[in-house]
Amino acid sequence: SVLGAAALATGSVAGRSPAFVLRASVIMAGALALAGSWGGAYTLDDWLGRNHTLRRHRLRWALERHRLLLAAVEEMCGVQMQAATESWALSILDTLRLDAGESREDALAIVRRLGGHAIPLLALVRGLSWAVGCVTALGGVRAGLRVQRWLAVRVWARYERLEGLAAPEDGIAARALAAMREREARHVALLRSALQ
Repeated sequence: SVLGAAALATGSVAGRSPAFVLRASVIMAGALALAGSWGGAYTLDDWLGRNHTLRRHRLRWALERHRLLLAAVEEMCGVQMQAATESWALSILDTLRLDAGESREDALAIVRRLGGHAIPLLALVRGLSWAVGCVTALGGVRAGLRVQRWLAVRVWARYERLEGLAAPEDGIAARALAAMREREARHVALLRSALQ
């Protein structure tokens, strides 16, 4: 589609530059052949997976994003705890807040072990999640727990990708990610049982 639009925009289709149309047709035929064979060893993910340096950087960047998401969960739990009056809800939110903080610190330790530094966006993420926590607290305890369950499921689903990016020879990172994943699985089960 992009090549066709470029050909129309430059007027190449009108016959002024048949070489461009021929090159575009060959590129599109090659792309269709790769898509038909699913790329095999030529796919970008497979190539990036074989490159250990890129794989380590991708894990570090993914962990940084994950760390910011955990900070948002931690902040939202703190705000929702201030509005909750039931003891069971306070207990659940406190457990989520403490575990999210512990997972955030574990993610930062892995990032530092990989040679990275913390992205200085933590204050911004905490401010935005504080506002979201206030809005969900206005909706009541059940609305806040539903939002927390939605976030917990999203956080839990990210661990499969993170574990796939971790190098097989890096057992420390793999064990830390597995422990974080188990912690998040307990959160999902806790929130599901609390909302039922």
